[in-house]
Amino acid sequence: MANRHGLVPNGDPEINREFFRALNEAFAVFGKSKQVIVAIKAFKIHSDRASDNVIILAREVCKDLKIDTSFLEDEFFSEPFVPYNEKR
Repeated sequence: MANRHGLVPNGDPEINREFFRALNEAFAVFGKSKQVIVAIKAFKIHSDRASDNVIILAREVCKDLKIDTSFLEDEFFSEPFVPYNEKR
């Protein structure tokens, strides 16, 4: 999740690679969670829906880890914290 900001339009290609590297390894960590594996597979099947895929995956990972996300809007997951330079 730390590198999901690589998925934004014109995102940093290296960050994007890091995100997908982690995604490729996630099945080993969450191999016993069928729902997490289904969410991981969605990135391959529906590669054009990165934002939806991130939301679904994040919620399933949190559910598996017993982290309550009921109070979080979808945008919390789909709109990553991206540093920006503001000219003053």
